[in-house]
Amino acid sequence: MKAPHHKIIALLIALTLSFASGSFGQIITNFGGNAGASGFTWTWDSETSTLSGNANLADILFGGPASMAYTGAIEFSLTATANTAPFGSFEFKLRDSSFRVASAIFSWSSFTGVGATVISPIIFQPGFDITNVTGWNLTSGDSGQAVNIVLTNATAVIPEPTTMALLAGSLTAIMVLRRRRIS
Repeated sequence: MKAPHHKIIALLIALTLSFASGSFGQIITNFGGNAGASGFTWTWDSETSTLSGNANLADILFGGPASMAYTGAIEFSLTATANTAPFGSFEFKLRDSSFRVASAIFSWSSFTGVGATVISPIIFQPGFDITNVTGWNLTSGDSGQAVNIVLTNATAVIPEPTTMALLAGSLTAIMVLRRRRIS
């Protein structure tokens, strides 16, 4: 008895996801003394890597990257613990020498409680040069609410080649199965 195509497709996707967890993070910053804050209310304690104040539109945390090139990055990963988290989100950005940015949006509440690592997809501004990164920054929304967060590190998530090969193979198999079904 033949298995229905949708069951085979689901199995291929499940297998791909179970084997395709291979990715690595290239450190952007470990925060600490590599960061500084500016704006109306934010303060930065470089010894404890703690950002505190209120989430206002003009507040920014910034620093230099650990590397100039993050080739292949598709997501940013942040590890932090929020003791006080405002509603809303913040944006983590890399900038290149032409001041173009690659950014990802994170929710403050995702880091509430014990240390959490949160991954968000990168949105690239047209022309952004991933091989010539000159700095990073974290900017907040305009909630005006209190924030107190200990930032551990930020990384650029880069899939390993085997992950991409597994994904390509699974997508090819799905296309072949769909074509057979249509024919």
